[in-house]
Amino acid sequence: MNFKHLESAIEEALEIEPRAELKELCQGYYFPYYMLLHILAGQQNGVCVELGVDKGRGCRFMLESVGRDNRVFGVEQNDKECFQMSHPKLTLLKCSSTPVPQAIQDAGKISVLHIDTEHSYARAEAEFNAYKPFLADGAVVCFDDTNAMEGDVWRFVESLPYEKIRDDRLHPGCGYAVLIYRENV
Repeated sequence: MNFKHLESAIEEALEIEPRAELKELCQGYYFPYYMLLHILAGQQNGVCVELGVDKGRGCRFMLESVGRDNRVFGVEQNDKECFQMSHPKLTLLKCSSTPVPQAIQDAGKISVLHIDTEHSYARAEAEFNAYKPFLADGAVVCFDDTNAMEGDVWRFVESLPYEKIRDDRLHPGCGYAVLIYRENV
């Protein structure tokens, strides 16, 4: 993934209307970042991981376009609706996001990582640093709710040396940021 492709994927996510059954899955809470996850999962080769699965919307959008040999992992530590989901390419793990679960460590390089748990600087930092050794060069890391807790998540993202985009149109009011991970940065 390069920066120009990421910018294009974001614009596409903002313009595309999801299929009715996917939008229905959101129960009135559809936001364009779900479509971005869908697009990224289809474009990137490797493992897709969502931290903080909740109802499973992000995982479901990724599953709809994930490549034939790719897998989606969802990590959620609380009893949530997502654990009712079942799909041959989906592994849901009921545990803390850190340390990185062994199943994800063994799955191969992560190409899409969606961080959506506690929404604090410390948690975003801990999760990013824990998953960093498992990211593929060119992986896309997405951070939801960047405006929560007085912008804590955004402050963390802003501190990172990677190319990044903050585009709150992807999750109006709550905020959203995306970066491209590079091994040699």
